Amino acid sequence: MSSPFAVIRNPADGSSQLLYFLVGTSQQLGMEVRPQVQTQTFVHYKNNSVPQGVIANPGAFAATTLNGVATVYGLAGISTTTGGVTTTTIYVSTLSPILNPISNDASAVPAKASLAATANAAGTINYLYYLAQPDGVNYRIQEFQLDGTTTVASGAWTKSVPSSNTQLAAVTFQSTGDRWVMYANTEGRGVVNPIPVGLYYISSKDKNPLFIDGSAGVGAASPLAVASFPGNDALGDFLQIFLYYTDANGALFRVAGRLRGASIEWFASLPVSAPPVDQQSLMTATTDGQVNYIYYLHDNQKVCGNPFTETISSTWFQPQAKR
Repeated sequence: MSSPFAVIRNPADGSSQLLYFLVGTSQQLGMEVRPQVQTQTFVHYKNNSVPQGVIANPGAFAATTLNGVATVYGLAGISTTTGGVTTTTIYVSTLSPILNPISNDASAVPAKASLAATANAAGTINYLYYLAQPDGVNYRIQEFQLDGTTTVASGAWTKSVPSSNTQLAAVTFQSTGDRWVMYANTEGRGVVNPIPVGLYYISSKDKNPLFIDGSAGVGAASPLAVASFPGNDALGDFLQIFLYYTDANGALFRVAGRLRGASIEWFASLPVSAPPVDQQSLMTATTDGQVNYIYYLHDNQKVCGNPFTETISSTWFQPQAKR
């Protein structure tokens, strides 16, 4: 797995700048202010003899905005010494604007390195997701709610059956406050019986996983990235969703969805004319409502340069393929 990275829009600058977060060579958090216009240059992060940090690498990042501040979550190795023996435990932690594990109990210790985060409409609550093993065997999605001062564990979503190597992606429908998490099951393992291999989505309201038709080609350990933006038409509020994933050969695919009320209508899963994604790469995405920006490693890159971009097209919204 590649070093973790995450991208969000600069909350202090509207839509013209992107904040790119990465792990520096000393396991400290680095940041690059990147222009949205890809022809403009930017300065790569430089480590000026930063002391050794605690960020786990390989690991996972998730970034969003909390109370108007760019907030990054990740995995941090916290060391304690007892009787002369030092033990390091990997915790799900806030990495910026402060370094602090989200909790010091066992539920905050991740089973697998996958994180996703989203925020409520007011931007005053973050919802953080990762994989946990509440029964010590099966992986389930775990939700935490954070407001900057307190952390509330909402418990594991017991109906979710993600693969042990899945990545996660999450969005919030601001009109209802419901959160939706996307994940992969490439093992065909269900709660009771085998289930189709592919991508699934699950809401915070009913926590009942649903299959995304046409996604059976998702590769094992595929990176996932989601970009979304709200809209309104004669039928009311909606959220446009663009979910990116790869097949077994690293080819990039996109499936578009439209969220209304308590359901998502998914359209056809389509290949993207983009450089193949490196096998160990993670992926992150953002959008301005007209263009999607997808960051990932390709062609043996060590760090992400400019993102792959694609202009949103009405041709993406074709009837979905049935499994």
